[in-house]
Amino acid sequence: MGKVATRTTAPTRTAPSGGPNWPRTIRRLVAAAIGSVFVAALAYERDKWLPPLLDHWLPDAYARVRGQPLAIQIGAAVFVLDMLLAAAIFVIRDQILRVREAAEASRDEDERQQRNMAAGAAQAFAPPAAAITAQGREIADKVDTVQRTADKGVEQGEATLVLVRAMDRKLTAAAPPIPATVAAPGGLPRPATLLGRDDTLAALMRDLRDHDAPIGVFALHGMGGIGKTALAAEAVARLSADRTAFPGGAAWISCESLHGADGLAELWSRVARALGLHEIAALPDAATRRAALASALATRPRTLLALDNVEPALDAYAALDTLAAAGRIALLLTARQPVAPDRLRAVELPPLPDPDAVHLFTQRLTQADPSRPTAGDLPHIPALAAAVGALPLALEQLAAYAGAQQRPLAALAADLARDGINAAAFRANPQRTLAATFDRSWDVLLPRQRRLFAGLSLLAGASLPRAAALALAPATVATTEGETADPDPDADTAALVTYALVEPLANERLRLHPLLREYAAAKLRDLGPAVASPLGDALLAYWISDARAHPGFDGMDALEAEAPGLIGAIAWAHEHQRYHEVLSIAHALNRFWFVRGRIDEARFARPLALEAATRLKDMDEQQWAEHELAVLNAGQGLLAEARAGYERALALARQLGDPAAERDETHALAGLEHNAGNLDEAQAGYEQALALARRLGDPSSEALELRNIGRLVGLDRGRIAEGRQLIDQSRAIYERLGDVYEIGRCHQQLAWLDERERKHDEVIAHYREALRRFEQVQSPDAEDVRAALRELGAAP
Repeated sequence: MGKVATRTTAPTRTAPSGGPNWPRTIRRLVAAAIGSVFVAALAYERDKWLPPLLDHWLPDAYARVRGQPLAIQIGAAVFVLDMLLAAAIFVIRDQILRVREAAEASRDEDERQQRNMAAGAAQAFAPPAAAITAQGREIADKVDTVQRTADKGVEQGEATLVLVRAMDRKLTAAAPPIPATVAAPGGLPRPATLLGRDDTLAALMRDLRDHDAPIGVFALHGMGGIGKTALAAEAVARLSADRTAFPGGAAWISCESLHGADGLAELWSRVARALGLHEIAALPDAATRRAALASALATRPRTLLALDNVEPALDAYAALDTLAAAGRIALLLTARQPVAPDRLRAVELPPLPDPDAVHLFTQRLTQADPSRPTAGDLPHIPALAAAVGALPLALEQLAAYAGAQQRPLAALAADLARDGINAAAFRANPQRTLAATFDRSWDVLLPRQRRLFAGLSLLAGASLPRAAALALAPATVATTEGETADPDPDADTAALVTYALVEPLANERLRLHPLLREYAAAKLRDLGPAVASPLGDALLAYWISDARAHPGFDGMDALEAEAPGLIGAIAWAHEHQRYHEVLSIAHALNRFWFVRGRIDEARFARPLALEAATRLKDMDEQQWAEHELAVLNAGQGLLAEARAGYERALALARQLGDPAAERDETHALAGLEHNAGNLDEAQAGYEQALALARRLGDPSSEALELRNIGRLVGLDRGRIAEGRQLIDQSRAIYERLGDVYEIGRCHQQLAWLDERERKHDEVIAHYREALRRFEQVQSPDAEDVRAALRELGAAP
């Protein structure tokens, strides 16, 4: 018998109790399928699924299989490895697809730029179209290429710099001048052209002219960027020339950043100064200032007064109660929100009508690129205007961007569609549309230009000198980010104008729209202290230099125009503990505050100066700050506080061994005694101060003490001839020094002595000479002299 073949069979594997018994192939297929589904979700929503996987699922799964038979642990490990392998495959594939898409987009963009450059080169050699102006042709010929990059949108080479400089020059030259009949301390933001508001403008001007209107107060309100300020400024500019309707002229007052009681007090001062009522602006008490202003307006020739950008935190009813003098003041307000609707006639501005929106977009696009719009651009303009709600501010931004970037409007329309910017989105959330429009311009700026734009928000006031923007530019280069190129202040500032982020005004001034100021401030916060601090320091250096560049009386008009920026610089310096800079600006402005009667600014700044000196432990500066604060308290009738301050300053002066400072405090304390009627103590103090001045060889201080002693002995002791002789000696010294204000004071006091002797003609002559001197420096004392002349029946 042959052998019987036998088959050896593998021993049977029995699954542990309670566990599955899957064949390995099936298990792996199922694991791979589950892993693929899981990883597909993971690849598309990594942020949602990956943290739970790593933080919870895997540790939990490991805990569950731990202690199980080896087969279960191996199966789980294989399952996890399958999933991780699949995840890696999906992630790698995802990155490959992204790189491929980016490469294709870059290639498409390069091809588009090459087509544009070719078209631009062909156009440069082609005969120019009749519609392109000579200036526009010059700009177009110089623009060779604009290189776009993925992160910045545009590489600003020489051609782009030529473009932005030329565009800046064009827009700056187009800024309308301020009419001589308009007082506008911070500039008049009048548009070069006003589109789509003809009927509203005509009706507004007609109503403002109406002497018999039952309500002489009007308000333009509407959302930010709608064009309220432009319309109001145009109305003011045109009406100010109508001397029949407004023989008192017109004044433009910015109310931006005015809040609460302090804002009202500042409003009274701004209106008073704009109308030439400097003596009212100098009144130390806000309530007294308000009453005096209301009284002066009630007798003034009919005047047009515009309050721009009245904010919700400013008491509009108080403003109307004070400023709306019936028959005397025609008042025009602008505000984003309705203002005192029961007290005025409100005009709500809607977006521009469609044809005017298209016209504005086209005009701004042509300014940026004289060869635009092309035939391919024209069909897209209505849709682009509708996408931003026909809002003038957004239209200008979008058109400036398209022109400066040489972006075809078809591509721009596709960009907006991709970003969800359309007419429906604007109606639902106009702020989002505006922000997206601002972002578009922000994204194409160079990093240093972004920092410059953000830094402009540090400059207080409705407008700013162009020189201030240029001064900030050196602080915009961030070497920590690898930037090696020097800043180009002219080109960087011009870029902001070109992209309509900054508006050029007459007299070399720039304006940040309030919405753009808020946007810039938010960007500065995002950039952080590392960017803000050097910008702030550059700002302080500029204002200190500017204040020192305008010493004496001749420079005070320049300081007057920049007062908001200067006081804002002190506030920033104090907030950021730049104590030396606080003191530097306070020293530079101290005389200006006194002569021009800017009480509120001195009241704000002098305590900060004293705190700065104390923090620095600088006894010289402490002595000076104590003295100046005491002078302010004395002027406001706070005599106890003034005496205590002078005594502290005198103690510091003696401790320092400073005879000049000792003279100042001795003089000041003598003045307090004089005002209190203590003549012996006062004369002794003046004479002691005179001796110190002569020992120091200080002619100005010598003249001051001679005049004070002359007034005391002549007016208070009745020795008029002796008093006149002393005051004449004082005047002769001031004449030699050329101190116009103090010469006026001497003539004023000589007039007082002549009044005692009833020398009518001499009194009038001295008062008129005093008035002439005070008017030269715009001193509030001029009004006191005018009042004295009126009482004498003499013309000023």
